[in-house]
Amino acid sequence: MVYLIPKLTIIPVVKLYFRKINGIENIPKKGTFIAAANHASYIDHLIIAGSIISNFNRKVHFLAKKEHFDNPLKAAWHTYAGAIPLDRQKGGKEALQNYTEDVQQALDENNITLLQKTLQPYVQLIAKTKDWHIVDGYLALHAGLLEEQYTQKRLVFQERNFFLRPQEIPQKKKYLNQCVLVAGHTYMGDSPTIEKGYINIDLGAGYGKHIGALSVTEHKIIRSDGTAFYIDSSTK
Repeated sequence: MVYLIPKLTIIPVVKLYFRKINGIENIPKKGTFIAAANHASYIDHLIIAGSIISNFNRKVHFLAKKEHFDNPLKAAWHTYAGAIPLDRQKGGKEALQNYTEDVQQALDENNITLLQKTLQPYVQLIAKTKDWHIVDGYLALHAGLLEEQYTQKRLVFQERNFFLRPQEIPQKKKYLNQCVLVAGHTYMGDSPTIEKGYINIDLGAGYGKHIGALSVTEHKIIRSDGTAFYIDSSTK
């Protein structure tokens, strides 16, 4: 349920004053839409949101001047309400671009909080699967290894493993000096990473891109669209 607190406090008051909404049937029940209105007062966003939330139970986002985020209390409220900070001196394009929660930017900045939020379904899935598997000199796993784990004969995964970025993993190092890591955690490139001790086959499949599969016998990675990437024998 979205906006539980406003539903119990603000929305009942809004409905007292605005009992009929002309054209509410034109708002789509599914998919995104833009509601544009004149900015006549400080409560117009509450009136618009109250009408949409009470009829469709949907999250609403607003453009709000960045000064509303200077005060911690106001910032907390506007963030909860779904407001997007806008620098009125620069315009709104940058604000909308920054709000897209770009996954590549989160990866580049190692934004663990955003990655955990974005990848929550994936984290729930991998919790039910086997953490790692060794086959023919390859250590297949969902994530990456911490420096100290390369010598652990009995691997014990932590949540941190699943949010390691490729640049944090010793890519030319082998597990127990024997096994090449074959990682399946998110990497947004179009071709797999192939190093002496590290191979990444997840090419951002959850974000409209590809995933790869390693054929151990044929020494190649097959991308989900059929493209093959051959592994040099020196990698092993």
